[in-house]
Amino acid sequence: QTDGAWRLATELPAIEKDLPESVRGMIERKISQLSEEDRRLLGVASVQGYEFDSAIAARVLGLAPDEVEERLEKLERVYGFVRLLREAEFPNHELTLRYRFVHALYQNALYNELRATRRATLSRDVAQALETCHGQQCVHAANELALLWEAARDYAKASAYFAIAARQAAKVFADAESAELARRGLHALAQTPETPERTDQELALQVMHGVALRAVKGFADPAVGEAFARARELCPHSGQNARLVPVLRGLWEYYE
Repeated sequence: QTDGAWRLATELPAIEKDLPESVRGMIERKISQLSEEDRRLLGVASVQGYEFDSAIAARVLGLAPDEVEERLEKLERVYGFVRLLREAEFPNHELTLRYRFVHALYQNALYNELRATRRATLSRDVAQALETCHGQQCVHAANELALLWEAARDYAKASAYFAIAARQAAKVFADAESAELARRGLHALAQTPETPERTDQELALQVMHGVALRAVKGFADPAVGEAFARARELCPHSGQNARLVPVLRGLWEYYE
């Protein structure tokens, strides 16, 4: 605690690794009380995240929405795993109930129960369900979709959504978040085959990364110079000559 505010001293995964056996055992015992169907439902919910939608879980599991809602109500009232936040409506006019896990440790325990291949499959299914429900307004769920496609190991789609999310963060001057999203996008893109489309995408991400880092770390930070220098290397291989203007300006400001 500093200046009257509480701050997390270490990352959540490290905290979970150091959990006392009594706490870990309590979580495992509570999960073991669930039926196989409820564990499967909460497993899908854990893939979507700390907050999740009943309609998405219903689509992924192929169940009727009212059946999923009834089961989630029981999981809240009887077992205390989840909590209802609000009713909502997707852009395709599909109704949903927005829930969250009572504690992030429950979500992580259920997520970690899934095998790697199952996580990837469910991440793909949840991402596709979200894309269907958001339709042309997928940009509003770009951050969530980027993480899901990354977990599904579809790195091209993940990179595209990370780029959208980074651009949206920059619009509201969330420069640190924009820099991190652009970095994640570049990391995902590096795992895709080299194509002209990949070159254009990397160029756009490098410019966003450089601009965001410049706002966070300052004009002369080495990482800023690296981002714009890499973008300058990519310019001759891209058909988008207009991109050269912000790249050269970024390099000029860095060296100045």
